[in-house]
Amino acid sequence: MMLSGKDRSKLCAFVNSYMRSVLGRGPREVKVVSQGDSIEVITTGVLTQIEKTYYRLYRDATLIQKLRSEIFKASFAEFQEMFARELGLELLELSSETNCETDSRSFFFKVRRLDEQSAE
Repeated sequence: MMLSGKDRSKLCAFVNSYMRSVLGRGPREVKVVSQGDSIEVITTGVLTQIEKTYYRLYRDATLIQKLRSEIFKASFAEFQEMFARELGLELLELSSETNCETDSRSFFFKVRRLDEQSAE
């Protein structure tokens, strides 16, 4: 499933807004890659100053990744609603990964078109 340019823009704007509201700052860059039933959103410039300092001092990303994963899981319903309303997609699964070395975060979504669901 390929996303249109308009849908990619909507998804980028939503992720930017989501990160701004949850973390107090948005990413420097947002890219969307879609293939089949998978969508990956790659964000860079995502670590807060406290996270950068913690990682620089302790060289351990475990706490940062755990915290961000829990926040992200708690937002599943918010993402589900946006995917249905704005993109016409049912969000089936989501996961995420933070890379402190590159100051980036990837969101992974498994989706299907809502019209495919009603055809079953």
